[in-house]
Amino acid sequence: MKKSLWTLLAVGWMAASSATPPAHLVDSLKSACQSEPDARKRVDILLNLKDLNDSSEDELYYSRKLFDEAAAVGDGFAVGASLGSLASYYISSPGAGDSLARVLAQAEPLMQGSGMEGLGAYYRMVELARHQYPGIPVTFHASIVPNDLILHADENLISQVIINLLKNAMQAFEKSSSPAEEKHIHIRAYCDEAEAVLIEITNNGPAIPPNIAEHIFIPFFTTKENGSGIGLSISRQIMRLSGGNLSLRPGKETTFVLKFN
Repeated sequence: MKKSLWTLLAVGWMAASSATPPAHLVDSLKSACQSEPDARKRVDILLNLKDLNDSSEDELYYSRKLFDEAAAVGDGFAVGASLGSLASYYISSPGAGDSLARVLAQAEPLMQGSGMEGLGAYYRMVELARHQYPGIPVTFHASIVPNDLILHADENLISQVIINLLKNAMQAFEKSSSPAEEKHIHIRAYCDEAEAVLIEITNNGPAIPPNIAEHIFIPFFTTKENGSGIGLSISRQIMRLSGGNLSLRPGKETTFVLKFN
């Protein structure tokens, strides 16, 4: 049975399909969108167009168009579905004419009752982590499965955990010599076979050595010059109080896993 949960993470940056859609399908949808007089049907078409375009510029264009059309007809779910690309752009482009705050101010009232209520909190967490390290060029990605995945938890406490993990991920790139275009933070949320909700935060910065990894959740343990060594310890305690757990997954990339049972 699917849980009825609070929305912390929902539709965001959608996982791109490994297969390239046929060009004629995309062209047909574009033509249909232009000729369709019914606004709600145009929203349905735009939902598909946004995710079928390979070009990031096209995806941003159709996300903006979807946002405007969905807002006009009061479709909160479609508004939420459009926010991923828009939020990514505004977070990465602080000098843009529009702003994430302005978009969220328009979107959040529309998303009430749509299953998308927590999107504003999610994007603000990413923006906060991004703005605390403005000199580190990082690309954020997210994959949410199913699209309307929701999570029942204390928003303030879980936000604290995610912001801490995002900040750690940003800090990992301070010591990285990788080109800017190769620095990525991936956020993946999904429901496993036991219906537990998992959130994974992965960065491709320098890996944590095994001899360090086994100590990172110990209070006051730190390898940072000005670190307190309490961030991960408190984050794990919050997760346990929330009926879940926080762990580090071994691998070439650094992945922290929040599991809510």
